[in-house]
Amino acid sequence: MMSTQVRGQAMTRGKPRVPPEVAEAKAILAAISWVQATKLPVNVLQTDCKSIVDKVYNAKCHNSVVNDIVLCIKNLLLFSPNLVIVHVPRELNKIAHVCARAGLGLDSERVWNGSLPSFVT
Repeated sequence: MMSTQVRGQAMTRGKPRVPPEVAEAKAILAAISWVQATKLPVNVLQTDCKSIVDKVYNAKCHNSVVNDIVLCIKNLLLFSPNLVIVHVPRELNKIAHVCARAGLGLDSERVWNGSLPSFVT
C-alpha cells in the first residue's frame, strides 16, 4: 500500500530573501532529486513557472544564479530520460498554488496523509 505524504515548509513574510525565479528553480531541482531518490515512476513534473521550463529546454546559457540551478536540473534529467518538465498555467494548478500560499503563513512544518488539508477545500 502506497502512502502519499506532502510536507510544507515555513517561510517568513515580508521581502523575499530569494528571487521567485530562483525559488521556483530550486523547487524543481528538489522535486527531481526527491523523485530520483525515492525511485518513483514519475514521467511528468508540472510547474507554473514558464521561464524555468523554457530555460531547461533552451540551449542558451547565461551567467546567473538561476542558470546555475538550471544546469543542475539539466544534469539530473540526464539520469531520468523519461522525465519531462512541463508548464501548467497557474489557473490550472490552483491546489498547488493554495498550498504554497498557505505555507507562507506557517511557523512550523506540516504533514498530512490521505485527504487534502482543510484550507484547500
